Amino acid sequence: IGKSGLEQVFEKRLKGKDGKRIIIADEAGKEKAVLAQIEAAAGETIRLTIDGELQQTVYDELKSDTGSAAAIDPQTGDVLALVSSPSYDPNAFQRGILGKQYQQWNDDPDKPFLNRFAQGYAPGSAFKVITAAIGLDTKKLDPAEKKNISGLTWSADSSWGNYYVKRVHDVNPVNLQDALVYSDNIYFAQTALGIGRDAFTEETAKYGVGEAIPVPYPLKKSQLANDGIQNDIQLADTGYGQGELTMTSLQVALMFSALVNDGNMIYPLLSEDDGAGSAKYWKEHVMSPETAALLKSDLVKAVSTAGGAGHG
Repeated sequence: IGKSGLEQVFEKRLKGKDGKRIIIADEAGKEKAVLAQIEAAAGETIRLTIDGELQQTVYDELKSDTGSAAAIDPQTGDVLALVSSPSYDPNAFQRGILGKQYQQWNDDPDKPFLNRFAQGYAPGSAFKVITAAIGLDTKKLDPAEKKNISGLTWSADSSWGNYYVKRVHDVNPVNLQDALVYSDNIYFAQTALGIGRDAFTEETAKYGVGEAIPVPYPLKKSQLANDGIQNDIQLADTGYGQGELTMTSLQVALMFSALVNDGNMIYPLLSEDDGAGSAKYWKEHVMSPETAALLKSDLVKAVSTAGGAGHG
């Protein structure tokens, strides 16, 4: 009996049906006649796109922390890993779990029973790529323009009171490539404000924000805000992946797939069955091919540049 995860999702298909026989037997129990019979039916075999070795590798990388991770093939849509850490062994429940072990898991402050890859969290700096794409495609962002950003904190004006946006690297001036290489919160806060609340809301919807991801697993829908972006501070924070913006790690991976598909987001596949008749792309033309190529190039530099956000 599937109690959690995909075993629970696919319970009816995996379980099969018991067989039954009504017989007449003599005093010794020897069968004399069969009055009625229903043959047993084996459950279905469901082949996942998950790569077991990769799943284990990612879990081993994460297991000392709390978090989630997703890995996909961005050109086929195969979901290769979905990891929640810390976790537990569901087979322990099949064998008969000791109360002591259950209590240990249940009382653990890191909550191993919480499936984090199914939950929505602030995507943080990963979302800066989407803010950049929206800015480029709406012509509100010039990638070559050097913005004058001085110091590690910034606020738009006195109406923000004591609130400010903070960044890690004091780089000045800053163009788009610099902002991605050094993951500059202030640059993307200013970019979001330049795009404007209405355009920003409309454009993020193209990436499936607010929609269910089309996989047969109950994943939390992403959201831009609890009840719409209310003010400039919230818009600025959303621009670098904070505010009330939440999404699953799988949605982040799917958005990044647009960078290698000429601006199209791949359709996710979790089992071999999913590929039958499904479209190649979940969302088409979310960004222009030119924008996708530029951002991919800049992200390569974020890894290759010493001191860059992805270099370590």
